Formats: sequence, C-alpha cells, structure tokens
Amino acid sequence: MSLPRVAIIAWRSAPQADLSPSSKRRSLAAACKRGIAVCNVPDYGTEEVADHAIALALDHCRQLFYPDTEAKSLGWTIRVGERLRRLSTLTFGLVGLVGLGRIGTGAALRAKALGFGVLFYDPYPANGVDKVVGAARLRTLEELLVRSEVLSLHCPLQPRPATPNPTATCHAAFCSVEAKAGLRRTSARLAFAAVRGAALENVVH
Repeated sequence: MSLPRVAIIAWRSAPQADLSPSSKRRSLAAACKRGIAVCNVPDYGTEEVADHAIALALDHCRQLFYPDTEAKSLGWTIRVGERLRRLSTLTFGLVGLVGLGRIGTGAALRAKALGFGVLFYDPYPANGVDKVVGAARLRTLEELLVRSEVLSLHCPLQPRPATPNPTATCHAAFCSVEAKAGLRRTSARLAFAAVRGAALENVVH
C-alpha cells in the first residue's frame, strides 16, 4: 500500500497507549518509509487521569464502596474501620508518585490539596521541580516504596512492584466528554496543519 496522498497520521492517543512496542515500531517504520509524518495527542486526558488517581486513593483510604454496600442493605456495621485513615496522616508518596510529568504533577497538586504528604521519584525532571510543586523528591524508587502509604504510578509500563492491596479499574481514567472532544480537536488541528504545510505538534516521527 503506497498511500501517495497521505500527509500525516494523527495518532489519537498518548505515546504509550494502544499498540505494543513492536507493533508501534513497525507502524512508524512503514510511515517513515513512505515519508508520512506521525503525530500523537499526549495531553488529552491529563486532568481526567489525575482526578481518577485521586479518586482511587480516596477509595483506598476511606473504603467508600464497603459502607455504600452496607447502607444499601439497610445495615449499619462498619466492617472496615481498621482500614479507614485520616488523609493528613498519610504519605501520598506521590502518593508515592512515580513519574512527575503532566499527570503526576496534577495528581501531586490534588493530593496536597486533600492534606496528603507528597513524595515522588522521577530521575528525569531538573533539580528544583520539587520546590515548584511543593513535594519531597526521593532519589531512589526503593526509598519511595518504603516511605509511601499510597502509591500512584504515572510512568510508562514497567515490571509491576509487589502491591498487597491494589485498587484498579478498567481503562476508563482518561474518559470524559471534555477529553474526547479535546482529542478530536487536536487530531483535526494536526491534520489541517499538515494539509496547509504548517509546522506540526507532537511529532513522534
């Protein structure tokens, strides 16, 4: 397939989403061979994913679903009392933050607003970013894991650390009416720029 009229492929996702690394490499190589620019939309769900991470943390610390189920069954027994914690006594390390990029920073600011102490580990940001965000920077992942009571991962997929009591949802964190609209707008803007011969944003190839 030569695709002679295709000027751009606007990937409607963040860099780590949708395809396996091998599939992504093959797709990028095929586009490169044909001189087709490839762009993505890395920031379409920043607020939504940060909100979702904090919602999961709150459920973990306040055990929201158990009292809801108990109340709906007309009960009044607090079966999870020993798991309920005051947020201001906990370290959201960021919230064990691993990765202080766009989403990690959003989660850190939300966690601070709720009273969490915030730590993070990320080897890439410049020195001083901890002062801007108001979070304590740790220099090793091992120290973060030891000191964090809530751990939120905001980084490309890595071997998963052992977590005794994870809270998980399906791939819905990015989803909102606003995020979907923003995703479409950015993709359309990229396509329009390519047709006009203008400079492209978020170029991955």
